[in-house]
Amino acid sequence: MPVQLGSKPESDEDQIRANLSAIQEAWNGSDYATFVSYVCGKIRDKQTSTESVFTQERNVIGEIIFAIDSVTVSAAAAKVAVTETLSNRGTISETLNFVKEVDEWKLC
Repeated sequence: MPVQLGSKPESDEDQIRANLSAIQEAWNGSDYATFVSYVCGKIRDKQTSTESVFTQERNVIGEIIFAIDSVTVSAAAAKVAVTETLSNRGTISETLNFVKEVDEWKLC
């Protein structure tokens, strides 16, 4: 569930979990603007990080459900082991990288 305005999860892990939930919601709702607000500058600055590429990938992959297996935070970086259920591709496991940019955790 996304974080409500005016409230901020206490721990880094809670913030990362809340952001991943918001990423899932934005992806599933085909909401590029919200989705991109949760990714790091390094990804946002890539030429392949456009709304048309997002829409193409969203159409290929379909909806996504993240199940978080673990979160490991080390200073301003974190690794999140997830099991992803992709509506058009089945289930995969992977590790997502997050970085802290201006006091906010971003998918990177």
